[in-house]
Amino acid sequence: MRIEVIGFERLKEDYKDCADFSDTNSLLTSGRERTIDDFLVEDGYLFKAQKLCIPQTSLHEYLVWELHAGGLVGYFGQAKTIAALENRFYWALAQP
Repeated sequence: MRIEVIGFERLKEDYKDCADFSDTNSLLTSGRERTIDDFLVEDGYLFKAQKLCIPQTSLHEYLVWELHAGGLVGYFGQAKTIAALENRFYWALAQP
């Protein structure tokens, strides 16, 4: 499987410094483990249950804005925006 995430190349480096993902990313990229608790690395990107992991960066706010008002899913209220985020991305604080 080949993954290309345009404009998200920085994520590969940001995983290393993120308190939520650094340990898991390190184990998976070292080759010691293939998967850990539904996490896996494909082409340098970390996924949990097929959702792209987003480290603690300003990208969180951008994705919320883009999904809410930027046109990715139309203009939705808070509940639908959160649901759209949870369907596409994973970050520790976004999950119930």
